[in-house]
Amino acid sequence: MRIAVALLAAVSISAFALAQEPAPSFPVVNDLPEGWDMGGADMPVDILGVKIGMPREQAVATILSELPIDPTTIVESAQEKGIADQYGTQVFFKYVYWWNAWTPQGGASRDYVQLSFSTGISGERVTGIQRKTEWSSEKPRVPDIEAALTTKYGPPTYSSDLGGGKVFAWGYFQGQKFQIDEATARRLDATPDAPGCLWNFLTVPTYDYEPEPMPGSAQGRRHFESLKKDCNVVMTVTISYDSDSPGLVRSMETLMAGPKRIYENFLATDVFLDKALEEAVGNASGGPAAPKL
Repeated sequence: MRIAVALLAAVSISAFALAQEPAPSFPVVNDLPEGWDMGGADMPVDILGVKIGMPREQAVATILSELPIDPTTIVESAQEKGIADQYGTQVFFKYVYWWNAWTPQGGASRDYVQLSFSTGISGERVTGIQRKTEWSSEKPRVPDIEAALTTKYGPPTYSSDLGGGKVFAWGYFQGQKFQIDEATARRLDATPDAPGCLWNFLTVPTYDYEPEPMPGSAQGRRHFESLKKDCNVVMTVTISYDSDSPGLVRSMETLMAGPKRIYENFLATDVFLDKALEEAVGNASGGPAAPKL
């Protein structure tokens, strides 16, 4: 029996709160470099120059160069992820999963940015980015925002009015941008096809161990992630209109993730932890006595 364990959550700017015996970082077992997601081609979308697959430190440096980040707001979040058997043998490895920060208050607008990363198994690389911009003054016009989006990213996969705003989506499946209509968007479900890339796309997931499925289960390990294993990148942009000034934008939220990379990293990390625990159990002592032979 394997038991998933999250030993502690640590949040700091420059250091981790560690257990008495600090867990090592996940080793790089199979790095997935930039371009892997698109079969070697360049990633077609980015946010502030950050792309899916960018190394963690490079992504952070890119944000710091693109936005006037308030250094007092920087938070780097880490957790020690591990598994244990029923006799107490356990293995833990450190995982930096988020970096987030704000720009200073008091200006015409303020930005929040959050970067999400893979475990070290595939290189501590960007799996997603979330950005929110809020305008207190000098609010942009709706047509100008829409034009800027299509100029940078091209025609969207899908767009829809929300009453008080509008949402746009861009998606790439098997290396190609796809499009869906309103009818398809209304019946999005967990399917291993292009529309399925947008199903349940609400946040960027962080790693948690998933045991192997029960024998006889129709679903394989990492079933839901596997449904999106051919989704290279997905991105949504939601603009909210200013209720006091029709035609102006009050805020804009952008969410980008690499489902293909997430699936590969999560599965590889599960397998690594299985092997690490198996080796630890083989070297452990104690437990019940062997039966009389």
